[in-house]
Amino acid sequence: MDTLGLEQSLRSYIEGRVESGDIAAEDLGRLMARYGLMAPQAFVDEMVERGAVIDGALRAAFCPVQFAEFVASHAHGDPTPEGYKLGMELYAAGDDYDVIGAEVATRGLTTKPEGTTERFLVFVQNASGRGATFVTSIACDTEEEAEQAAMRECAEEWGCAIEELTLLGMLRGDADVATWNG
Repeated sequence: MDTLGLEQSLRSYIEGRVESGDIAAEDLGRLMARYGLMAPQAFVDEMVERGAVIDGALRAAFCPVQFAEFVASHAHGDPTPEGYKLGMELYAAGDDYDVIGAEVATRGLTTKPEGTTERFLVFVQNASGRGATFVTSIACDTEEEAEQAAMRECAEEWGCAIEELTLLGMLRGDADVATWNG
């Protein structure tokens, strides 16, 4: 048995739990005394129950910083609170950070980095449903901002009040309208 490796893994596991807030630093003395007085198999059983031992090997505690780095490698932005929750659940189930990061990114459980904008193609029409359709491309942070900007732009162009307009639709991302027969 590699006791030095096991000791380092255990230290890493406990340090990770302290860093994540799972264990308060002031509780370390009591926890070490309790673990030190346990029978070896009882200690292993507790580590298995806590998810620290997977397939007979000691596993480090969930590290939010390392998790966020893997999420960022798959998507731009940080995990949302829902993303962190899913990440911890998947980690406890035995998945590694790369798999977890990809899953969180795929599910869209990330925030956009500050200073990034999206492009929206916005379609506006008179609220009566008659007449031309105003189409504009807007760069901003949210759909709500795109709608407001498009409505202001249309109202100014058509010389009407925003209340006289309705949003027909919105496309996210760059769009190249080849033909429009409407």
